[in-house]
Amino acid sequence: MNRIAILSNAGSGRNARKAALIESFGGLTAVHQEVTRSAADVPRALEALLARNPSVLAINGGDGTVHAVLTALGDRPAPPLAVLPAGSTNMTAHDLRCGGRLSRRRRALLALRDLPRETWPTLARAPLALQCPDGRELRGFFFGMGMIVRGIEYWHASLRHGAGAGEWAAGAALLRVALGMLRREAPFDTPVQLPAVLDGDPLAPAPKSLFLASTMQRLFLGMTPFWGRGAGALACTWLSDRPQGLGWRLPALLTGRARFLPPAAGFFSRRGETLSLTVEEPWVIDGEAYTDLGTLTLRAAPPRTFVALAGPGRDRSGRERPRGQGG
Repeated sequence: MNRIAILSNAGSGRNARKAALIESFGGLTAVHQEVTRSAADVPRALEALLARNPSVLAINGGDGTVHAVLTALGDRPAPPLAVLPAGSTNMTAHDLRCGGRLSRRRRALLALRDLPRETWPTLARAPLALQCPDGRELRGFFFGMGMIVRGIEYWHASLRHGAGAGEWAAGAALLRVALGMLRREAPFDTPVQLPAVLDGDPLAPAPKSLFLASTMQRLFLGMTPFWGRGAGALACTWLSDRPQGLGWRLPALLTGRARFLPPAAGFFSRRGETLSLTVEEPWVIDGEAYTDLGTLTLRAAPPRTFVALAGPGRDRSGRERPRGQGG
């Protein structure tokens, strides 16, 4: 029987509202769980879980919990990872084909105990590796500044604890920020000064109202705001200060339709390998805010293997991928 290790964040959105999921793992055969209550607990919990030599390491939490686990792991070898979408937005879980109904993902995780490993539906994803000015290295999947930070601040202040918390609430927060930019309302219209260099070439013009970088294939609500060319794993999108026609171009921005997003109107996107940023205000990685100011360096870390608890998925033609095929 395959052994399952589970790191459960008691403070993640769904876990905090209902402790039944964490309690349900107690006493199960071939299942060991460690419960954390802050990011500081994660390294200790990981040591205890990896010492059990599990077949799969499940992360029961939201985007911030995945970020904390990947950061604690660094380049350390680990078994395949899986995500139980117990956070509020679960953007990472959706991109890793682990999103959706939490009860179904729990059943799929526990079913791995009796399934041959070669039949597990897996995919490979390269996390972001972000080096802070003090030398610390963080891992995650999504970096944002400007409009992204304003949206997260609004979400935390106005929507997180309401009935609409989730991907749709995050989308509502983004739309509220865009509306604030159109109306030129503070703080939504506050520009950010962000000199940046991608693979040795300065980004011109320097990003002003929004900057994001990611190794994901989709963001929350299925958004794909990347259209730049290049072979790098790091997708970057940025806007100039007060881009032209943001209101009617917003749907194109969220879906990466390049023909509606000309550089002359203030919309830019590129791909690359290494990004250097000089930051003078807070930034976020996987929804977690940081205030480290100075030069940040971003690159794609070595890929990790993830188990797709939502199933094998579908290819672009709509046909189902066979089990065990990577994504």
